[in-house]
Amino acid sequence: MKKKTHTVGEISLSALEDVWLRQATEAAIAGARGVISMDGPIPPGTQVGRLSEIEWGWVFSSALFAWISKRAEQATSEQLDTEQVIRLTGMDPEGWDIGAVMAILPELAAAFPPFRLVKTALCLVA
Repeated sequence: MKKKTHTVGEISLSALEDVWLRQATEAAIAGARGVISMDGPIPPGTQVGRLSEIEWGWVFSSALFAWISKRAEQATSEQLDTEQVIRLTGMDPEGWDIGAVMAILPELAAAFPPFRLVKTALCLVA
């Protein structure tokens, strides 16, 4: 098996993906901080426990939108499938996969009576 040699200045795909995920995370943090600022809807120093559901929504959606925006920018700059790049987070398991599994677990448990769904886990009933 021949090992691939890298030319000087060539960046591996995993290193590039790591940089992209770091940039997307930085954008998400900046998005959340933009909501919690003197110019934002939530003043700095507000205790986390005192945030309303609406305020939590602002923080979360700002971070999520900034992350998605950065990932879409990265995909476009590299001429990659934007939806695929946004879905891939580098986490294991991917959130996309977890959502699909959680959607089918109740039907799976119902289709096989020896199993039951207990707090988002599939258990074998003795």
